[in-house]
Amino acid sequence: MIDRLLTGLTTMQSGAAMLAGILVLAAVLTITSVLRLAYQTRHEEIGILYLVGAPPRAIRGPFVAEGFIQALVGAVFALILLGIAFETFRASYGQVVVDAFGLADVQFLPWTWIALLLVVSAVLGALAGLGAAWRER
Repeated sequence: MIDRLLTGLTTMQSGAAMLAGILVLAAVLTITSVLRLAYQTRHEEIGILYLVGAPPRAIRGPFVAEGFIQALVGAVFALILLGIAFETFRASYGQVVVDAFGLADVQFLPWTWIALLLVVSAVLGALAGLGAAWRER
């Protein structure tokens, strides 16, 4: 019975990792699409900036910053909602989980993981902004 439970747990961990990867890809594609649309709406202004000799990093910079901020705000909002959901679940079923699995206490993500998630989200958002604004001149 324990082997079946461990196999089920391993399968669930693999499924969760795959779902997380899909959600990260969806978030990056969404941010890239939004920023690409913003880039296209400012196409004429960007063309003028290129004509007057603005360096490409000065043109791409606002899109990178916008992607960085969008991803960071989205990650903070998601972590807050996850924390609220976790605490709600813990208030209702926390003791049952502790008793069933013999855990000392169930806690939300450690601060190091939260910081890592925020940094990775911000970097992915900045890269999405760079990808959306990338244009060869």
